[in-house]
Amino acid sequence: METENSFTRRSFRQVYGRGSGLSSGRLWYAALVPLFGVYTELYASNKWLGMLVWGLALVMSPAACLLDLKYIRKNGHNYAALSPVHALIPPLYIFKRTKLTGDSSVCGAVWCIMAVYALIFNGFTTASNLKKSDFTGAIKENYWHNISELSDVTAEKTVLETLEELFSDADDSSEGDTALDWNAVKHKGYVEVTCSAGEDFGAEFRIDFDGYAISAYHLVSITENGKTTEGDKAADRIKELFPDDSSDESGADDSGDDTSGAEELRIDDEAA
Repeated sequence: METENSFTRRSFRQVYGRGSGLSSGRLWYAALVPLFGVYTELYASNKWLGMLVWGLALVMSPAACLLDLKYIRKNGHNYAALSPVHALIPPLYIFKRTKLTGDSSVCGAVWCIMAVYALIFNGFTTASNLKKSDFTGAIKENYWHNISELSDVTAEKTVLETLEELFSDADDSSEGDTALDWNAVKHKGYVEVTCSAGEDFGAEFRIDFDGYAISAYHLVSITENGKTTEGDKAADRIKELFPDDSSDESGADDSGDDTSGAEELRIDDEAA
């Protein structure tokens, strides 16, 4: 006994053959929505924008399937085996639609691949897998001017490079070996990163992190020989310890210009 669904499938293929001739643009849009979500969230600066991106992605893919269903109906094709309920589950709709029309099911396979990719590499999953070393590395490999309290510092060396240079100079004049010890502790809304070199030096940084994205870096305090300095005073002390590279370079250029000017003056005197 022939059912309605089998009749619908047969009627599609009788009329359109192995390929229905129907446009698949809306299906491809639905299939690529997860990839668009992964790309768009790169511009999301906090978890609320990230949630908005993926909320829209969850709506846009079924919406594209509903538009495709409307397109089929508008063109007068038999749509008895397809319903709006199927469109709410994009892969089910895409595979069912391509099976009924005799079109290629590659679009459905692409949707599944893109969905798995988005599930693994979206910002929320990536952020949940961050380790302590990732947060300490975010400070080590950063530049001082990216820290809010030190935005006017133009030193070209990273935090780690300047600290290593500081203590390597200290080690040259001392018998012991000063090693930098880094640690990170997660708190609600931020991550505390500390760096210490025994009792001689310590620094505390704060990374604003909402569980999805890093929004800012801060210098909380520095400790020298047991004395702790916080806030603006800590920032001023860092500027004293690590002067701007640009000022040194400009000073060298100025001295070079003065020397060349003096040489020119001596040549003129000799000529006279």
